[in-house]
Amino acid sequence: MSNEPILKFSYTLSQQEVYDASVAAELFKTAGKRKYVWVAILAIVGVVNAILYFVYQRKESSSLLLSVVSFAMIAVVLLLPIYEMKKRARNNATTTPVPVLCFEDKLLIGEAEGQWEVSFDEHFKYKDTEKFLIVYSNKGRVAAFPKKDLTEEQLKELIKIFTTRN
Repeated sequence: MSNEPILKFSYTLSQQEVYDASVAAELFKTAGKRKYVWVAILAIVGVVNAILYFVYQRKESSSLLLSVVSFAMIAVVLLLPIYEMKKRARNNATTTPVPVLCFEDKLLIGEAEGQWEVSFDEHFKYKDTEKFLIVYSNKGRVAAFPKKDLTEEQLKELIKIFTTRN
């Protein structure tokens, strides 16, 4: 095993790219199919209680309250993941290039105190999307390498390395 990296590159991520990568990496569970299940459940509860209150003249305040709370929760389920991803995008956008060193057994991302590692072990996982190569570390961290920042040769080599380690 050599101490020399196989591949070196750097990348930057704009706020929009961090947001797009978060969506592509499926970082928020309520941003996918689960969101629609919750919306459907809450809509059913809200509509049933609204019908009970307004149509059947069941003037119990609990029906109206449950209906209003259900519709408010739909707004929360729909909007909170978007807000959180935009907040993450603001916090994680990079204007200075982030260096990446690729070794036989790991990736080193960043430098100095901010450097972290992704080992090519049995937990290593990556995802190839239209705009990004997304790498998941065994410690729950995620890195998204924009393909625009990689040369064609670097991209091919990185995919080859990830495929043989996966």
